[in-house]
Amino acid sequence: MFKPQTNTSSELKVIPFDQKGQVVGTKTDIDYNEIKAQLFWYSYQNLKLQYEEISKTLKAICNQLESIAEQLAR
Repeated sequence: MFKPQTNTSSELKVIPFDQKGQVVGTKTDIDYNEIKAQLFWYSYQNLKLQYEEISKTLKAICNQLESIAEQLAR
């Protein structure tokens, strides 16, 4: 089944459709939902790594402050 689609130019563009009305034969290799999912996943992983690094740094600072407090208490 074919449905005509007019273009901005004077030519007539024909796009193939299947029985369900889905475009066939013109699908690009780009899946934007997959790209969005991957970007979300990489962003999440990056934030997780940053959180872990910040947590380690804060724990080290707390340990140093406790050590200083103990020395001052003596």
